Formats: sequence, structure tokens, C-alpha cells
Amino acid sequence: MVADRSGKKPSNPPPCLEICVGSTGYGSTDWTGWPGYLTITVDMTQCGFKTEPIVTTSLDGDSGVHSYALGATSLLYLTKTGFTVQVTGEARTAYYQSSYKITPHLARSRKWSVMWSAVGFVCED
Repeated sequence: MVADRSGKKPSNPPPCLEICVGSTGYGSTDWTGWPGYLTITVDMTQCGFKTEPIVTTSLDGDSGVHSYALGATSLLYLTKTGFTVQVTGEARTAYYQSSYKITPHLARSRKWSVMWSAVGFVCED
């Protein structure tokens, strides 16, 4: 790791660095929210991180419209044991001009899920 979440050179030795990956479940993610606003909380407890890791997310699903969703890569409430993702709308492009609002039911029926990878320390300084 070149820099930790704070942008600082890490003081932990390299053997303490772990990569942990997961998914909220293709076709089984329990989205909550209301039309135009979806949320899901990811549990990373099993990763065993000692501090907040660096996390990358992506949105998976059956329909191509998930590629226009906004917020899927923006984390909220990141801790060493988890984080929340909020999908709050869709990007309009010259190609895609949809105006519908995604609902939790529609996201589940289209098998939307969050795939994630995290890099962090599993031992103390």
C-alpha cells in the first residue's frame, strides 16, 4: 500500500495488509429505500480490519440501466466493519434519456447487487 485512507504512508508492515472482496448477492440483495433512492449496508466484519480500509465498489445487475445509476461508487459511513451505498438517481446522456425512478422492488427484480473490494490492515502498528 502506497498510502492509507488518510493519504499517509502506512506504518504497518506489509504482512498485515489484506485484500477482502465480496458481493451483496446477485439477485438476492435486500435493497431498501423509496422511488429514486436505494440503500444497502455492507458488512465487512469477517475481513478483520483494524482500521478503515480503502474500498472500491461497482454495481452489478441484469439490465444495462444499472450502468447509469448514480452513487453506487460513493461510500457513506465507512468503518472497519462496513459501509453503506446509496443509489440516488440516474445519469442522463445523449443516448439514455430515461426519467423513471428506480425502486427497491425494481432493483431486486433486475438482480442489482454491489460488488466490492477492500484493502486494509489486519494487525496493529
